[in-house]
Amino acid sequence: MRPIQTVNYPNRYWHLPLVYLCIAYMATFYIYSECTLHLLELWTDWPTGEYSHGLLVLFVSIYLIWEQRKSITTEIPSTNYYALILLIFSHSMWFSATLVDVLLIQILSLLFTLTAISWALLGTPVFRLIFYQFFLLIFALPVWLPLQYPLQTLTTHVVHFFLSVAEIPVYKSGYFLNLPNGAFEVAPGCSGLRYFLVALYIGCLLAFIYYRSNIKRVIVLAVAVLLAVTANILRVFTVVVFGYLTDMQHHLVHSHQNLGWFIFAIIITPLIYIASRYSDMQNRHDDA
Repeated sequence: MRPIQTVNYPNRYWHLPLVYLCIAYMATFYIYSECTLHLLELWTDWPTGEYSHGLLVLFVSIYLIWEQRKSITTEIPSTNYYALILLIFSHSMWFSATLVDVLLIQILSLLFTLTAISWALLGTPVFRLIFYQFFLLIFALPVWLPLQYPLQTLTTHVVHFFLSVAEIPVYKSGYFLNLPNGAFEVAPGCSGLRYFLVALYIGCLLAFIYYRSNIKRVIVLAVAVLLAVTANILRVFTVVVFGYLTDMQHHLVHSHQNLGWFIFAIIITPLIYIASRYSDMQNRHDDA
């Protein structure tokens, strides 16, 4: 007779927690239906929206969780009642924001609620593995508006400086750059907030995937932000120069969204390559 080895399959403990999680998510989206519809409206405003990358952020987080499914399902889910504190806090935020009709706080409380539900139903060991994916969702939420005006101011001053260096006659008045043959306004939409958010998200993603050193992660984030600001400044500078040289007749003067993403892609691609080429995981593989 051969002894039969008993094997513990943690997957069998996941059926009920996943059912409860789906039910809780559906109830949350129903309660927060106004927030959910507003987010979908922001995320599908592809031509000019500051948060048109939101759906991509959501899908990437879901994909990262799916990629970790083997390590996640080796853990046994358990109820964590401490998460109820966060759940009560998030619902209090939502209720207060609903009374004063502040949609931004309601949207933020939606993220906190989904986080608290996941933590409560799956437990700390499991939630620790997917916490970063929830954290990345913050880049898809409209909570970054306070950064728009500093970026707008920075872009205006730097572009004005480089125009002066290039000996292009320009007079700056507020956010207006006045040329002999026309004027350009560095409007809030020209602040580069969308490039800033996408670059910050890419930086966080690269730091999470490729690095374990906190110092390297901070460096990657700093470089990503610097490249995003540079891309937007270069975009605005290019548009102004083409407007000056063509007497405001060049098509970029009136339509320059695609130019911005083209410049951004060229600038950010080397960072993605370098981060993947010299990652901590690559170093460990080389040492092995």
